This record gives sequence, C-alpha cells and structure tokens, in this order.
Amino acid sequence: MQDILKGLGQKLSVPLFKVSAKYDEDLQESIKEDGLHKAFEEGGYDMAELYRYNTTQRNKRLITKQFGEKVYKSLKEKGVWHPFIEEEKELFNDFYEYYPPEKRFYSVERKYRVKAYLKKLEKAGFDAMPTWHKHYDFTLKKDEFRIITGRYVTTTQSATANNSMLRDFHQENYLWINNNDAKKLDIKKGDSVVVMSNISSVVVKANPTNKIAPNVIWLPHGFGIDSQEMTNAYAQGASDNMIIEDKFEKIYGCATMHETNVTLRKL
Repeated sequence: MQDILKGLGQKLSVPLFKVSAKYDEDLQESIKEDGLHKAFEEGGYDMAELYRYNTTQRNKRLITKQFGEKVYKSLKEKGVWHPFIEEEKELFNDFYEYYPPEKRFYSVERKYRVKAYLKKLEKAGFDAMPTWHKHYDFTLKKDEFRIITGRYVTTTQSATANNSMLRDFHQENYLWINNNDAKKLDIKKGDSVVVMSNISSVVVKANPTNKIAPNVIWLPHGFGIDSQEMTNAYAQGASDNMIIEDKFEKIYGCATMHETNVTLRKL
C-alpha cells in the first residue's frame, strides 16, 4: 500500500502544483520570493514525501530534527523522555521521583464541590442533570447481540499494541460471550467466530464466561492492527474499530462505542 501511495503521490504532485500556481495568489507570491523548488518542497506539495520512509525512519527524522539525537536515544532505550530525566531517582521498589518538587510547574487543589445541575445544558435543549430516558434501553432483533468494548489492563490503547513487553501478557484479544448464549450457538473457548455489524465484520476467538450478561458481548480494544510496520502486533486478534458504527454523544461530541448491534457465526 505504501508503494502505491508513493507512486500516486509522485504522479499527482507536479500537476497539482502547477494548477495551484496558476490560481493561488499566495503560492504565486511564494514562488517569486523563494523560487519554484523551495515553494514546492516547503509548501507541502510533494505528496510522495510522506511515503519515502517507513514509520521508524520518519519518527527518527521528526524527533531528531525537533529535539535532537539525545531525546531520540532516550525514547529508544527507555520509552520516555522529559527535561529532568537525568535527575530522576529511585525512592523505593521501582518507585521513582521524576520531577524535583522545586521544579514542578503546577499543583492540584481540591475544591470538593460537584455541580449536578447545569443550566447551560438546559438552555441548549438537554437535561440539566443526568436523567434516564426509556429510549436509552437498547433493543435487539432475533439472534442479535449488543457489542461493548473495553480494555485489558495491559493494553489500554492501540498505541501500546506494538509494545513487546505488554504483548507477553496478551498476544491477542478474545470475545467475551455469556456461557448460556455460547451453548445455544455451540461456541466453545478458543473457537473462531465471525462478528458482523452493519458496516463490517471481524474474526476473533471466543471466550464463554459468566462474567458478562446475556445478549451482550465484549471485545477488548487495542488489537487487530493492520499496519505491517507494527511487527509485534500485526494481524493478531480483532479490531473493535472495524465493526463499531459511527455514532456520537450529542452534548460533548464524544464517540459512543456501545450502540452497535451485531450477529455471530461460528466458523
């Protein structure tokens, strides 16, 4: 895919630059001041530039350019860097003091006050305080499940999926399904099942358990990586992002991850 995008970028970059130069007054001014080559390179018109290097090479170039080799080396060796990293000290049992108290830039003061009634929400047409409505209850058609997502303690984000030490805990994710529901579908632990929503489907191994309610299934987040650059995580497990429908919470715009119904089929 990277080679395809690189080739496409090489073919389109110059023609698009010429069209822009014909009509874009800011670009015309930039060409007069800096010349064609600099206006093209620094103006972001080289669409193939992003694909000339793999992820590791791009990360190194970006970090060393902005922060220097020292920071990049620290990130490679320790996975972290901050201005006082050389001053950090172990207090006890792998518990470190990272920032000396005198160099901390802020502190947190507790006011111990909670606002439960927000008039601004009421003016905007929403409930002024949390209120349950009947339509919040989800409904299911025959053979459907409501899928919810969550996280293993060791894999909180997709960004941690390629961490080799965390992969030792969970190589792949498992779909949790209620024991009784699993029996009805003849699904046993480790069986591969297809999970199908209105937008896509994924294949994942099942984990029948009494730790989840009937008619609900749980798929842990942070697996099913499709980037071959992430060599430790590529094609292991299933991605919840592939099947969760694109819906959002109307008050603050957050994605609502627990409003998708799916069907299951044992392979």
